[in-house]
Amino acid sequence: MKAEDILNNTDPEELRNILRRLEQKLAGSLRPPPNTIVSANPRLFPMTEFRESRAVDSQGRLRMIMSAVDLFEQFGIHAYLAGFDAAGAPQIWLSADDGSLKAAGGEITLDDVGIFIQNNQTSAFSFGDASNNRNLIFLASSLSNSLVIANLVPGGNAGIVLQLKLADNSSPKLFWQESASDASVAQLDLATGANGVNLIARSTATTQAFSVWGGKDGKETVFNEDSFDIDFRIEGATDANLFKLDAGLDGIGIGGAAESGMKVKVTGDLKVTGKIVGKKWLPFGVYAAINPITATGQIPYGASIDRTMTLIKWSQAIYVVGTNNGTHYWRLQLVRWPDSVAVDEINTSSASPDTATLLTDTAFDISSVGAADVGLYVHPIKVGTPGNLYVFGPALEVSE
Repeated sequence: MKAEDILNNTDPEELRNILRRLEQKLAGSLRPPPNTIVSANPRLFPMTEFRESRAVDSQGRLRMIMSAVDLFEQFGIHAYLAGFDAAGAPQIWLSADDGSLKAAGGEITLDDVGIFIQNNQTSAFSFGDASNNRNLIFLASSLSNSLVIANLVPGGNAGIVLQLKLADNSSPKLFWQESASDASVAQLDLATGANGVNLIARSTATTQAFSVWGGKDGKETVFNEDSFDIDFRIEGATDANLFKLDAGLDGIGIGGAAESGMKVKVTGDLKVTGKIVGKKWLPFGVYAAINPITATGQIPYGASIDRTMTLIKWSQAIYVVGTNNGTHYWRLQLVRWPDSVAVDEINTSSASPDTATLLTDTAFDISSVGAADVGLYVHPIKVGTPGNLYVFGPALEVSE
């Protein structure tokens, strides 16, 4: 049987491919053995290669394999691109498993999720400074798993900047930097937007623990909006309670602790250069030196009025000699002058005779008086035949 003429019956392009494969095999047989090629790590082989392309340095060490390589037996990886260090350990490769790029011996991963740095103790994502120095401006994590954002360029106040763009095209910034006017002083500087700034801490989705406004009219700065029992204290150079807000007591202490039932308690001297507006006592002077009172119309006390005042409480001490009961008693009217209109009235009928008694009333017939009313006086009216009446100076609590 005549042998087939392979050379004449084979496609020229296929012949060229056969010759190319023969050349590759011949070149492979002339290479040093694997333990010479990878002298730093003889255990690298055996490995499966589907398409070879090897780079060998002057010392015969394998530096790069650009092929489909199975390194699983030695290093536990499958790669399409692998780069090795001088010791023969892979440092960078393109994973055949998920298409991710591994670097630094697998500690850094670049994939469709992002960039992952595995070693949180030493690795960082750094940027060069103006002189292209490394490891002065970086993002990193620490041993305690905290995130570090650092600018360690010495002597500069560029610091760290958080910036955003608002709807009005303004660009407010938050600066953490060295003070430009005070060396070695850390400064936190918030540059507001064109329409102001609002610093908020939220305890719930709808309630703010505090809200601090700046650069905008018509807003309100609020602390402790949740009404928690949280005190607020400001210390002086020597006074630890120079100003103390006691949330539990709903009071303020100045120079000391707050006091229950009091909105403000001052421990120490207090100096007021203006008038105090609020509750006070209207002073009454002696109208006529009649003591005791024996008849209707003997006016004992009066007071002048120079401004509008709201009447809050009338306290009146009395003493009736001998007879005083529901039939025989004294009526005491607080009368406006000069129109002689009674704004309030109390009587002695409930008091025991021969006993000092304090009468009080807060239900005024007329709730306020003004400068046009000029004055107030106490007017006694005798009902029946009570004993003689001793009247002490009235105390009239008012507010402005």
